[in-house]
Amino acid sequence: MKLSILLLPFLLTSGLLHAQDAINPDSLIGLWGSSEDQGQSIWGYDQYNADGTINSWGTFPDSIADFRIDGRYEISGDLGTTICLTISRTSHPEILPVGTQWCDQIISISEDEFVYQDPDGEQHVVYRQKVGEAYY
Repeated sequence: MKLSILLLPFLLTSGLLHAQDAINPDSLIGLWGSSEDQGQSIWGYDQYNADGTINSWGTFPDSIADFRIDGRYEISGDLGTTICLTISRTSHPEILPVGTQWCDQIISISEDEFVYQDPDGEQHVVYRQKVGEAYY
């Protein structure tokens, strides 16, 4: 299972960005939530920090199992449309071992939503959260 929890994620911008537009890396900083009901309820949180670290936590969907994951992220590509993550700490190494790396393609970013495509071609949406709604 790719870590859709992490992505992102993300991104405070003044308007809608598309993959052909350059991405401002600072727009990634903040708290994002993964949801299966268009953001009405959140099962996982991703906190992107200015120093390039990410903290993720929550409860796996359809489960009572909690998770906590830390890592690093980097935005790259000619227009900054690729985000790569590396796991440095995990509460479930049997699912997502330390050192796991992958890259996702940024599809679009708005003030409230971040849409990305994982390496398997599946699109995901994460929703911006107000700071203080969730704690790591």
